[in-house]
Amino acid sequence: MHGEVMKGKEVTKKARIDAEPLSYKEGLALINEATLTAVVAALAVYRANKLIKTAEIAAAMSLQASNCIVDAFEEVHRARPRSIEGFLKQDKGRT
Repeated sequence: MHGEVMKGKEVTKKARIDAEPLSYKEGLALINEATLTAVVAALAVYRANKLIKTAEIAAAMSLQASNCIVDAFEEVHRARPRSIEGFLKQDKGRT
């Protein structure tokens, strides 16, 4: 409290907070793995987004290296705009 290390009981006493006793449901909620599951899911989403961006860059670099024409992908872009959007952004920078 205010930069001082104290036990929880002391802090609640100083702050004049009445601690409510927990029932078995609240206690179980505090120790179950719901929080861990949420963190693992968030990490998986983050890594999936990173993987997608890396794949888009690799695909754009492969096409650039082989001097491919990306105009063929415009039809795919019209049908599924989100599927190739990042890939086309990477290709715009090529000279």
